Amino acid sequence: MMMSMMGSYGDGNGYVGNINLKEETAHNISFSASFRDPENNAWEVKATPYFSYVENFIDVDRCGTGNANCSVSAAHSFTTQPTNGFYFLSMNNHDARLWGMDLSGRADLYQHRDFGQFAARTIMSYVRGERMDGGNLYHMMPFNAKLSLDHQLDGWKSAVEMQFVDSKTDVQAIRNELTTPSYILLNAKTGYQWKNMSVDVGVDNVLDKQYYHPLAGVYAGDHYAMSISFPDPGFRNNRNLPGMGRSVFVGVTLTY
Repeated sequence: MMMSMMGSYGDGNGYVGNINLKEETAHNISFSASFRDPENNAWEVKATPYFSYVENFIDVDRCGTGNANCSVSAAHSFTTQPTNGFYFLSMNNHDARLWGMDLSGRADLYQHRDFGQFAARTIMSYVRGERMDGGNLYHMMPFNAKLSLDHQLDGWKSAVEMQFVDSKTDVQAIRNELTTPSYILLNAKTGYQWKNMSVDVGVDNVLDKQYYHPLAGVYAGDHYAMSISFPDPGFRNNRNLPGMGRSVFVGVTLTY
């Protein structure tokens, strides 16, 4: 029962610890390259690729007859997993490697005394993670990017942002991690700065699009999904947690 209640990662699985875990040791290689307009600083592009080899990366193994950390639950684990897709798992060390790139850029588009300044910004990132003994690492964000059109006029600052997230297909089979489809979100915000006070108003997911964030986990709020020990035969672990719908925020900031 304790393992089924220990949902440490929000994925519906049950977890047990391991007092024999070794500490992680990461060996990292990265560099950055920046390119910009040398005269007017009207544009800039920055790229940072990286690679990391992690000794004793703390990951998980499924409970089974060969896993001493949770051998008591081995039979129960294999009995329940075919009916609902959740597993009992134990923490264990595995060497792993991660690599990816962060890319950012900006450019001034237009400037006028009466209409203000217009600029564009973008941020892109990609990461890939694998265990050295085979299989993908858990909770790896797929390629994602933000493209923003900014405007500034005196104290007014506004932005329209598009957020792109690629489909997630490199998932970890050990946890029965779910795939997610790609999506595009539209966000908008504006704000005014007056002396030591600023007021900001914005709308996220303007088009009220239904989407599933790649790192949100499973929809474990379903009363059948909440129990590994007593699964419903008709339910399987195939429901992603939906992302937030259209939301409005208002903020006031005072500086002194």
